[in-house]
Amino acid sequence: MTLSYTTIDTENIESIAYDKTTKKFHVRFKTGEIFVYYAVTEQSYVSFMASNEKENYYLKMIKGKYEERKVS
Repeated sequence: MTLSYTTIDTENIESIAYDKTTKKFHVRFKTGEIFVYYAVTEQSYVSFMASNEKENYYLKMIKGKYEERKVS
């Protein structure tokens, strides 16, 4: 399955993708790096997308809270 990335307008994040089947949250940075976060709930994804401060939400609620792996 190919993920569909959504462009995000933040200083450092270029786009994100979420797979609700595997609960993987993919973050593509403007540097070209891609990180995958595991076991991210759908509610966390929905809250991220609803946030007016997506980069702050990512830093406070995703990064360091879920297992992560750099994939690119």
